[in-house]
Amino acid sequence: MIKDFHIYVGELMREFFQHNLRLPNKLVFYQVDLGNESFQTVLDHELKAIEEACQGKYDCSTMKSSKQMLFFSIALYVHNQIPRICIVLVKKHHNTRFFSWDDKSNQVTNVPPG
Repeated sequence: MIKDFHIYVGELMREFFQHNLRLPNKLVFYQVDLGNESFQTVLDHELKAIEEACQGKYDCSTMKSSKQMLFFSIALYVHNQIPRICIVLVKKHHNTRFFSWDDKSNQVTNVPPG
């Protein structure tokens, strides 16, 4: 589990607000395979942290101006709902590999990033 997850989510929402002057409608999180930890336990912890971030239960003092802080606080109050959340569970240990064909070298290569 990530300690102070609500702070990180709050900072990301603040950044989103500063660039878009609105709160996000949707949040997508990628969760790495949890191994021995209960997925439900971690999920409950993270959903609670996301809810706290959406309700503004974190420090807004890092915003660039008090005006932005005010607008952000008003947006949180007016929005007053948790965005739609998608959590993608990612397993790191698998035997699947992807390759692409390079026409120039006439060889199989790793898929380029992106």
